[in-house]
Amino acid sequence: MPRYWVIESESNTHLPEHWQYDWLLVYRRTINAVADSRSVVASIVPRYGVGDSLFLLLPGNGSSYASVLLAILNSFVFDYVARQKASGANLNYYVMKQLPALEPHNLQTTCPWIPDITIFDWIQERTIELTYTAWDLQSFANDCGWFGSPFEWDDERRFLLRSELDAAFFHLYLGSEAEWCRQSNSFMRAFPTPRHAVDYILDTFPVVKRKDEQAHGEYRTKRVILEIYDEMKRAMETSATYRTRLDPPPANDWTPPELPQEEAEEKSVTQAAMAGAEQESDLFAWRAEDPQQAFIFDDKD
Repeated sequence: MPRYWVIESESNTHLPEHWQYDWLLVYRRTINAVADSRSVVASIVPRYGVGDSLFLLLPGNGSSYASVLLAILNSFVFDYVARQKASGANLNYYVMKQLPALEPHNLQTTCPWIPDITIFDWIQERTIELTYTAWDLQSFANDCGWFGSPFEWDDERRFLLRSELDAAFFHLYLGSEAEWCRQSNSFMRAFPTPRHAVDYILDTFPVVKRKDEQAHGEYRTKRVILEIYDEMKRAMETSATYRTRLDPPPANDWTPPELPQEEAEEKSVTQAAMAGAEQESDLFAWRAEDPQQAFIFDDKD
């Protein structure tokens, strides 16, 4: 039984007109660096009234984009950047708006470690399985193109899903070794390769490390993410296909929803442009120059 009740029509007046979905993308405002494993905690919740401890993020470009933004927000690399920006116990809107989120249209390019799917769809199929575990989020799953039953909650499988996403985001944010070499000499001495940076970033999450060592006798999260990161790197270097450890594959039998005509045309133009860029430069030549402008945030709460 909920503790607080509000009139539904009153709650709806605080949402922008473009938001016609039966769910909300939210993130937790408060930060407790001593006790919490992560600083940024985002989730999809049913369309209910929320208090001031949850802030709304309402992308103006559709439900599919919300699912990918959710994955970005919950990644280790995004969390690491957030902790460099945030001060005090609150992660306010003005801080969130400064954080680097990958631009949605740039993720519509071919996935460099699995060439028969886009990066966007690769991320989304994992996000759907991690998110849709109860019937009250059926509308979210349907909006993302999944019309089956909720996914079974399996701790080990969910761990691998999150590890694959984190490994992928480390590649997408840090780029290739060719790009990495463009950094300053002092930076390169500290972190000779992107992998050294991944290793360092994961060591800055002491609560995650402590809980892993208590439960598994090792920092399992770091080990598995680095293993998958290396497997993806080998796949990109050899033009091979990365093979997931998950059986069955994530969101098995899921088919990406058809984009509206305007978005489909934008995707086609983007893919054509990026295909030419990839031939001339690195795999990650498409990365956003101004990633903090990636998603439309709405300040209404």
